Amino acid sequence: MHAANHRVMLRRNEYRYSLGTFAVPVKGTIIKAAKEMVDEEHPRVFKDTDFMDFVDYANAGGSLLFDSEAVLICCSSQKLS
Repeated sequence: MHAANHRVMLRRNEYRYSLGTFAVPVKGTIIKAAKEMVDEEHPRVFKDTDFMDFVDYANAGGSLLFDSEAVLICCSSQKLS
């Protein structure tokens, strides 16, 4: 899993502004797939995860590692090889 590349091309010499917005759930919030989206044909990829447990895991060692590897290690419902 990795982030998709994104690039905007402007047609004229004009300014473009971007703003990142983030939401942080309250402590104790469990992030999980909607039950309507999971069945035998579409099994879960990630286990139910306490958001703050993931933040603590990603912050271990003093640097935030909110990348695909941290998500897979902390949240995957499948055994990683």
